[in-house]
Amino acid sequence: MSLFWNIKLSNAASQCILGSTRCFALVTENASAWYSAEEHCESHLSSGFLASIRNAFETSYIQSLLRNSPLSTNVWIGGFRTADSPFQWTDGESFFYNQFAPGQPDPSGSCIQICSKDEPGCRLGQWKTAPCSGVMSSFFCEYVGSGSSTTAQPSSSTISSSATQSGSSSTLIHSSISPSTPLPTTIQAVPCQGNFVFLIDSSNGMTPPQFRNQTTYISSIFGATWTYTEADIAIAQYADTAIVSDPFGTITDVDSAQAAVKSANYYGDTARITAALQATSDPKIINGGQPGVSQTTILFASTSVDTDIAAAMPYANKLKAMGSLIIVAMGPNASVNKLQPLATKVLSWADFSSVPANLNSQIISAMCPT
Repeated sequence: MSLFWNIKLSNAASQCILGSTRCFALVTENASAWYSAEEHCESHLSSGFLASIRNAFETSYIQSLLRNSPLSTNVWIGGFRTADSPFQWTDGESFFYNQFAPGQPDPSGSCIQICSKDEPGCRLGQWKTAPCSGVMSSFFCEYVGSGSSTTAQPSSSTISSSATQSGSSSTLIHSSISPSTPLPTTIQAVPCQGNFVFLIDSSNGMTPPQFRNQTTYISSIFGATWTYTEADIAIAQYADTAIVSDPFGTITDVDSAQAAVKSANYYGDTARITAALQATSDPKIINGGQPGVSQTTILFASTSVDTDIAAAMPYANKLKAMGSLIIVAMGPNASVNKLQPLATKVLSWADFSSVPANLNSQIISAMCPT
């Protein structure tokens, strides 16, 4: 049986991940050789080939997919080498990024696999080499989608009659539900200089409509009176893992800020505040901000699990040393009292159906204390 999970990748300039034409498909049916997997991708998908992985952003997506789709094998991707050449991608993309596990690449293997789970010497999402034939593996295809507002899928005629396919999975839901959250009537300017990171909760701590209420509200924060020459903004989202969609330097005006937030996806996985704060406190992941100014992190959280809060504490302390950590506790499952030890300040948004009248002013005041 084959099962396809499809995701589309883009940056803030495209305004919508769904509008991108670059798609991945995870084929859980095993291929007995790298070449067989490549042939399947080419023959079954529009402009298909084994996938190239070009940056940490794409790696984060793939890790999330693998974590939620237990496999018995590792996964072929499009990286390979011949006896007299360095590694290359089947699509001709430059091989400038890699995620090889320690001790890899192994000289005995010429084709690249992604580890589908943690194993000795290779963690989930890292790469290793394997012989190009005689190894049973699932595989990632890359293909050209429609560029429309719905997730492109492989044609059903290309898969055997016993196969099933899906345009989404439990790990990625593009909700078309119209947000019901009323937008604030007054937008305040940000009166201070700084680096500001917004962390969007994409977990199952809320329903898809509530998630869209969240992104609608966050988008409304970025009004025309924001001073983008003074405030450098980064945007990420998290559920089980953190994905940095827009690092510092990519957002330069209100349109790009709002587009970045609106392109966020509902994943519906377990919330891990630890993953969000760990990524945000790592200067190798969140980088490019204005030097010599403080970093303020604004975390939207729909959960407050004791073990998660305890694990997140060291990263919260690092963030508070860099500036401040503001947490917006959303809904009935996010306890202000439990989240308080993590934060410089915790704000309450208890009812998803409406935004508290003073929430905007509270966030701005916390970001720019006098």
